[in-house]
Amino acid sequence: MVVALGAGYWIGSRIDRHFHTSPWFTILLFLAGVGACIKAMVRVARQYQKENAEEDERRRSGNGDGT
Repeated sequence: MVVALGAGYWIGSRIDRHFHTSPWFTILLFLAGVGACIKAMVRVARQYQKENAEEDERRRSGNGDGT
């Protein structure tokens, strides 16, 4: 996740230096990096929830007492 933030900031600052548009591309691409981080966290959270639900279902159907 840090890579996405750093890459967005770095690429944005390079574009801003080239086109003399500081700080617009830096802000825009940094925010794109933030969006990529949020998307990755949501994906991981959904996968974690799915795995937990499957594990709970296996426990319930396995021996019936939840242990």
